[in-house]
Amino acid sequence: MGVEERDARIDRWIDTLDIRETLAEYFRALTAGDAARAQAVFLPDTPECHGPVRGVAHGLIAEFVANAAVYRATVRHMLDVCVEIDGDTALSEAGWITILQGEDRDSFYAGRYLDRWQRRDGTWRIAARVAMVDWWRVDLRSDLPFYEGAEEILRFSGRGFEDAEVRIALGLAQDETRSKEDAGA
Repeated sequence: MGVEERDARIDRWIDTLDIRETLAEYFRALTAGDAARAQAVFLPDTPECHGPVRGVAHGLIAEFVANAAVYRATVRHMLDVCVEIDGDTALSEAGWITILQGEDRDSFYAGRYLDRWQRRDGTWRIAARVAMVDWWRVDLRSDLPFYEGAEEILRFSGRGFEDAEVRIALGLAQDETRSKEDAGA
């Protein structure tokens, strides 16, 4: 493999990684209920199609986040992502799973996002999206407990690295205290 071919592959990998990280940010933002963070992944005028629900992505995201507030918990995960780069445009297909915990029922969805991307000012953003659900299921909530003593594992649900209790559990709070002490010494 020549240097030019190697450099082209590295550039493609970096672009692919940038797109994957941008999609991951979208899923983290939706799970956190942060519409502004999720909207930042899209160009301002991005059309988005969810079958019968169509519109501009920024408006749809605001609606999705507002509608998700009625659920006790929301979990969204990105699965495999395939990316095809062509200069400053790209296509991606990203699998996803969404779980919504309601008061009396749980909803499970699995599908794919087909996205067309544009790189502007060095940043990849979604320029058009088609969303599809490949599988779904809604189940009535059971009165069966998770398992005895398992409630403790649920206490970190919905939290992230910015949460003080999570930082303590990971030993990050002690590192930050030591860094501050070292800086003052």
